[in-house]
Amino acid sequence: MRWLWLILPFALLLAGANLIRQARTLPVYTDPAAPEHLSAELASQPRDVRFREWYARLETYETPHKKLDDLGHGLCAAGGGFLLAGGVWSLYHRFRRLRTTWAVLLLWFVFWGLRIPLSIWYYYVRELRFDYPTWGDSIAIPVFSECIAWGVGGVLTTLVLARLLVHHPLPDRIRLVWPRSVRSWCRAGLLVAWIGFLAVCIIPGVPDGDAGSVLPLLPAMVILLAVLAATETARPGKSF
Repeated sequence: MRWLWLILPFALLLAGANLIRQARTLPVYTDPAAPEHLSAELASQPRDVRFREWYARLETYETPHKKLDDLGHGLCAAGGGFLLAGGVWSLYHRFRRLRTTWAVLLLWFVFWGLRIPLSIWYYYVRELRFDYPTWGDSIAIPVFSECIAWGVGGVLTTLVLARLLVHHPLPDRIRLVWPRSVRSWCRAGLLVAWIGFLAVCIIPGVPDGDAGSVLPLLPAMVILLAVLAATETARPGKSF
């Protein structure tokens, strides 16, 4: 099992780097001036018509460059994510200081914060290759929106994790345990659904080259597994 965690990330990184190398040998468009010409031609059309025509017609000029490059970056992000996840798993079991609530919450918040520069990079790359028309909205709007979303989401989800760790000390080893009460079953159900949701976000992020939806979420899943493995302690005035 340990060998798998070593081989899989490097296999993904190697495959991703190879696809990126192949993409770099191809032009983005069969006609390099196509985006500029389409922007000028459609500028006078109604907004909904020109956007629809832009994306439909631009696709006819595209080479395999975009798909290869996006998939390559997605695979590299997955490889990096698995390396981070393996590192978090190993360090968690090796160092007691990382098995504290504050350390886990800090790691969680850092991974959420990592999504901000990755989102900026995602839109910057697409602007450079003219995925968007010159008369389209600036990428500053989606970049700003996502940065706000990741910042607020990081704070809120960190508070949720902190609440889930109340009376649930982190275990020395991450392993699945059966809940002991209805409250614990509800807590476990929430965490399992949360992990499943992250997996649903990761899968489409790989072919889309969305590193922000892949790289930070894999180690974040390890943190959720650690929280899931935490068992409830007796509360004052209560017994199991």
